[in-house]
Amino acid sequence: MGSAAKHWTAIAALGDRVEAALQASGVELWMGGEPTFVAANQLEDLQWRTAALGAEKYQLGLSLLDRLVTAFQLPQPLLLEGTGKWYPGELAPRWALGAYWRRDGQPLWRGEPLTVSTATTAAIATDAAQQFVQTLQQVLQLPVVEPWIVPAESAVVLPLLPIRRADQPAWATCAWIAPESANLVPLEGETPLGLRLPLQQLGDIDLPYEPDDSTDLDSWQPGPAILAPPNSLKLALVVRQVEQQLRVFLPPLISVPAYLQLVQAIAKTSDILQQPIRLEGYPPSRHPELLGLQVTPDPGVLEVNIHPVGDWRSLVAQTQCLYQEAQSLGLTAQRFQFNGLLTDTGGGAHITLGGRSPQTSPLLRRPDLLQSLISYWQHHPSLSYGFAGWFIGPTCQAPRVDEGRPEILYELELAFEQLRADLNPAAIDALLGHLLADVSGNTHRAEFCLDKLWPSRIPTQQWGVLELRAFAMPPDAAERLLQLLLVRALVAWFWRSPFQAPLRRWGTELHDRFLSPAAIQADFQSVLADLNRAGFVFNPAWFASHFADRFPTLGCCSIASDWSLELRHSLEPWPVLAEDVNQGGTSRGVDASLERLQIRVQGPADRLRSLRIICNGWQIAWQPAGLDQAIAIVRFQARQRPGTLPLATIAPQIPLEIQLFEGQQGLGGCCYWPEAPDGGFYEQLPTSTAEAAQRCRDRFQPMAAIAWQRWPILPSSKEFPETADLRRSRG
Repeated sequence: MGSAAKHWTAIAALGDRVEAALQASGVELWMGGEPTFVAANQLEDLQWRTAALGAEKYQLGLSLLDRLVTAFQLPQPLLLEGTGKWYPGELAPRWALGAYWRRDGQPLWRGEPLTVSTATTAAIATDAAQQFVQTLQQVLQLPVVEPWIVPAESAVVLPLLPIRRADQPAWATCAWIAPESANLVPLEGETPLGLRLPLQQLGDIDLPYEPDDSTDLDSWQPGPAILAPPNSLKLALVVRQVEQQLRVFLPPLISVPAYLQLVQAIAKTSDILQQPIRLEGYPPSRHPELLGLQVTPDPGVLEVNIHPVGDWRSLVAQTQCLYQEAQSLGLTAQRFQFNGLLTDTGGGAHITLGGRSPQTSPLLRRPDLLQSLISYWQHHPSLSYGFAGWFIGPTCQAPRVDEGRPEILYELELAFEQLRADLNPAAIDALLGHLLADVSGNTHRAEFCLDKLWPSRIPTQQWGVLELRAFAMPPDAAERLLQLLLVRALVAWFWRSPFQAPLRRWGTELHDRFLSPAAIQADFQSVLADLNRAGFVFNPAWFASHFADRFPTLGCCSIASDWSLELRHSLEPWPVLAEDVNQGGTSRGVDASLERLQIRVQGPADRLRSLRIICNGWQIAWQPAGLDQAIAIVRFQARQRPGTLPLATIAPQIPLEIQLFEGQQGLGGCCYWPEAPDGGFYEQLPTSTAEAAQRCRDRFQPMAAIAWQRWPILPSSKEFPETADLRRSRG
């Protein structure tokens, strides 16, 4: 049991107090996120290491969505398999299993309850798709038109578009006719036919129409349907037979009321024909009166895009339920590395902040809240590095605003000076949208991602949502909720007292000091002290297991009679391999050849100043940490693998042999191997907790004292004075 779970009663009580403060201030903060899971018994499989797709991942995704629909007691939701992410190098879009429902509890699907894997065991008629489309035409009262039949794919295509003319909504349909008596041919591929329609073969004729912009979900009451000129509609519904399933592909309709009316017509058609169906295609557009969740694949993980909720107790119930249902399927939030260290899923667990609707988003109502969050995170590296995954730095998935582009701080301060409460959302995006990005200009890969706040160029993503991306997946629900509570408390504080201090120019100190556990924990203590002064008292003990997992102890031993030595994992900003940037794929290669460790020595306070630390034959500098402790940070070449950066041609500096001396009196030390103690690599992941623990023990070995020599002093660096980089050693 983690420390957050042990202290859960106190944490939950603080959550209620923070909620009361938010409610009293009228903040209306809604939170969601993107937790990620892996299959505990399949971690060797590529689909749970680097690959985005996999057969078992898909089946687990189906099961998880069905379980969440039941556990969350969703009111007759719409379930469909939609199209997910599609990155360069991938042959087709990934799948996205979704459930969507109405806030008011009214059924979104008025037919027999759906599952994403709806199927029949009995044979269905060979012309089932044609029968379904013909009946749907009657239900929608469409003009008689011959749909496009694709025999090779057992599919029928019905062009269909909701339009509005003279304030009268209506359905429009038309025939698709191949030009010059040729045959219409769908594009090749294995994706649903709805994604491979031959739209370019239809010519340039388009039906002029005004899109429906009504917001009332039940307001779309169509008048008489319209028969449009041939080939003038470029949207279509597709019904296809796949083995013993009838699948209906929903087109991308901007109008949510029209989309829902079409869904009800499909449900009625299914009922008339007594024909079970499976829905696929595009989900409804975002609407303040609709909620939804998705289960999607990402490299090495299964991701849950969880729906936002607006109060602390709902957040608690939702999070606990999600972890419980995932665990019941054999999914976990942790994995072992080959060397036995325990780590998170590797897929992140982003946190989203917004409102019930874009108009009520706290971040748009009070732009100074956005400024406070960005500025406070920039002042406190522990918030950026203390909760992120192991891959950090300028080229990671969530770099800090001052990583890789230090000149942006000046521009950001100028933008902050112009943030006012009366700014419209487009102005906020214009001021900040291009400043919060990674070194390549990618606005999605940023610690504070504004892609869903109010992007001027993407109206369909103007949601009023801020995404905090520098959060790794916590191992249990209590730790996840503790992180969410930390963010909620900061929002409550900044709403009452905006944080407006000038941005810090950390320079190289950022990576020299704040990648070690001691510095991060000291900085985080100052964050908790700020919150305590604001009236939200967080006990540091609540975070004990989190930081123990974040910075695992690699080994410790007693030395002589009154000294001790501890090695602890530190952070290392692995760079992306430049040669991989343009090769596509679902993940980016990084140079993970370097490691950074923290050496902590504890001894008699009156004799500490005579301490000398020798690492691989070099004297290294250390810093005092209290009266009786010393800390040194060592960076070294831990391994060498094909494809690493040119500098990685330095031979691996393993094992690390650390010896302590009091003056010239040897005290003892340790030997540490980053991988297998024979200098090689483990070929398989640990199969049990016991095996993982044994690998960790094998890689750390106490050493007896040795005689003093005239050890050379390791050359230091002006940019990184607190880091002993063994790559600077000579001889």
